[in-house]
Amino acid sequence: MTPAWSLLRGPLSPFLLFCYALKTDAIILLIVALLLRIWSIAQEDVPNTWDEQYHIVVASNMMEDPLVPKLMPFAPLEYSYQDWSRNHIWLHKPPFFLWLMAGSMKLFGENLFAARLPSALLGALMSLIVLALGDRMGNRRAGLWGGWWLAVGHFGISIAAGRYATDHNDVIFSFLVALSLWLGLRYTHRSSAWTALLFGLTVGAAILTKWMVGAVAFGTMGLWALLSGMWKNKWFYPHLLLAIMATLALAVNWNLYIHDRFPLEAAHEALMHKEHLWRAIEGHEHPWWFHFQVQRELFGWASYLLLPLGAFFFLSKGTSWKTSLFLTAVIVFLIFSMAGTKMISFTYAIAALLALMIGWSVSTLLTSGGMVMGKMAMRSMVILFALVMVLDNGRPWETWSKTQNEGRPQRILRQKYSDALREFQREHDTKKAVFVGVPHIMVPLTIWLTDGTAYLPTFPESEYERIMEDGYQVWTFEEEAGSLRIVPVPRGGE
Repeated sequence: MTPAWSLLRGPLSPFLLFCYALKTDAIILLIVALLLRIWSIAQEDVPNTWDEQYHIVVASNMMEDPLVPKLMPFAPLEYSYQDWSRNHIWLHKPPFFLWLMAGSMKLFGENLFAARLPSALLGALMSLIVLALGDRMGNRRAGLWGGWWLAVGHFGISIAAGRYATDHNDVIFSFLVALSLWLGLRYTHRSSAWTALLFGLTVGAAILTKWMVGAVAFGTMGLWALLSGMWKNKWFYPHLLLAIMATLALAVNWNLYIHDRFPLEAAHEALMHKEHLWRAIEGHEHPWWFHFQVQRELFGWASYLLLPLGAFFFLSKGTSWKTSLFLTAVIVFLIFSMAGTKMISFTYAIAALLALMIGWSVSTLLTSGGMVMGKMAMRSMVILFALVMVLDNGRPWETWSKTQNEGRPQRILRQKYSDALREFQREHDTKKAVFVGVPHIMVPLTIWLTDGTAYLPTFPESEYERIMEDGYQVWTFEEEAGSLRIVPVPRGGE
């Protein structure tokens, strides 16, 4: 064994063992999951309306300076730092997923496909993690069914392309939660400092993607330590401390930095994060059962049967780890059900765990059926579950419809603005262009497609005069005979 390999073997061993577990079924699963997501992210050339366009613009601006998250690249006119949809310094979401998007655009060009690519890659890899979880827990078939359920699911394919709110933030976050759970499971089988360190770093990245809910895997590990008696082991505490220090090294440093450099914005966003727990923000008010209701959107109508059955089968031959995973799911649903703000993808954070439970249900039903039925009946059951997986969970017609007709009038309008802005960018130097009177949902689109900045309101003429003296050109939009024109705001007296 070479010295270089000896040095790498420790820190890389969890991932090397993960790779060694790859067999033909896993490779096929990964290829299909990836191809479906690559197809999905290639369907549009204009970012989707709400969250995606903001995430892409901020990530694009972070290509230049990853430590300064900006929505508006420059802000010569007044703006409200409290309005995340039209401010300058943008701290509405933590930066880790934005760094991945910015890095992808740095490598593959500043375009929509490159911005979406990390979600496609990590969304596909999450299917493999489901398989790895089942395999490590002694039920590879359950992991395989769960992995396929996640791989072909309509929601997972569509959210990777930004067609659901919170989009890339939640895809990358759910991957990091899944990876931290897998590393936690790895630690339960072979406790080592390297696994604890990697676990802590992954949890830290999850917190830097969606704040404190990213620490969910620490809860799982704490439950496991209590139930298994691991808390009595003297080696557990140095490893726990190492994991916590790794997490804090990522999460705390960023928070200290933004509170020092952007104190107003950081304080406001910290307040808003707390407010999400107590009241419905921005109209996201739903009854307490909302997150149970939307599972049909995330995993199909069959999930109403397969999830509780899977949980029952999961616990019927329970271990401390299985019980800890089940309690993790229960706690996540309870917290989000009690929170004031509710959005469809909040419980997608534990998508890998829910998919594993669905796979456990299918696997157990097939195994039980195989004991009492013949081969033909068994094959029929496999085909039935595969059809349910593809038609109820996958809903390919709905996935296709969302690429073509979702918000059709708005999509047509956005395409009109997109065409006008691209033509304008080709014909003008927009490095000091300021667009005013821009419709709300077109503000980030305007910034994305030009080198300028954009404002929703108009301003007094004296403000235009002021910034024109500094070399800025001020533009606005005009509708004329059904066509969209970008025209200059004239100086006073012109």
